Amino acid sequence: MNTRKFNLVVLACLLAAPVLSAAQATGQGSASAQVAVINIQQAIGETNAGKQALANLRQKYAPRQQALQTQQKAITALQDKLQNQSTMLSDSERYTLSRELDEKQRHFKDNQQDAQDDMQADEQEAITKIGQKMVKVISQYARQHHFSLVIGDQQVPVYYAAKTIDITQPIVALYNKMYPVSTASASAAPASAPTSVAKGDKPAN
Repeated sequence: MNTRKFNLVVLACLLAAPVLSAAQATGQGSASAQVAVINIQQAIGETNAGKQALANLRQKYAPRQQALQTQQKAITALQDKLQNQSTMLSDSERYTLSRELDEKQRHFKDNQQDAQDDMQADEQEAITKIGQKMVKVISQYARQHHFSLVIGDQQVPVYYAAKTIDITQPIVALYNKMYPVSTASASAAPASAPTSVAKGDKPAN
C-alpha cells in the first residue's frame, strides 16, 4: 500500500470514529437500528471541492512534471548515445558520458522524490480539510434519516450491502449543497480522489 492510500485509510478511520460514537449513543434502546455504509474516499473525491482540489494540484505541479519529463528525455538520449555509439567513443568519452548519465539519473530521482513528497503532503492537507467538513455532513444526514450506525466500507469487511443503505452519493450531494464551490472550478477535473501527478517514469539503468 503506497503512502497516499495509507493516509486515506487512516484518515477514513479517524473520520469514522466520531460518527460511530454518536450513532451508537443515539441508537441505544432502539428496537430496530438502521445502518448505513459510505465509501469515504469516493465521497471526498466526488465532491465539487474534491474535484477542485485535484484540478488545483494538477495545475500547481504541472511545471514540475514537465521538468521531470525533460530530464527523462535527456537521460534517454544519453543512454542511446552510449549504447549506439559505444564503439566510436574513446574510453575517456565513454567515461565522461557515463559520469554525466549517473549524475542526471541521481538528480532525476531526487527531484522525482521531492515532487512526490510535496504532492502527497498537499493532497493530504486537501483531503483532511474536506474530510473534517464531511464528518459534520454525515452526522447531520444520519440524524435526519434516523440512522443509528454509519459504517465506512473501507474500515470493516462489508460482505454485502444493499444499494438502499449506501449513502455515499447522498452525502456527496449534501456536502456540495452545504459547502458550494465555483462550478467552473469544480468541473475542471474528473471525479476522482486527488492522486499524484508528479511521479514521472523512472529512468532505465
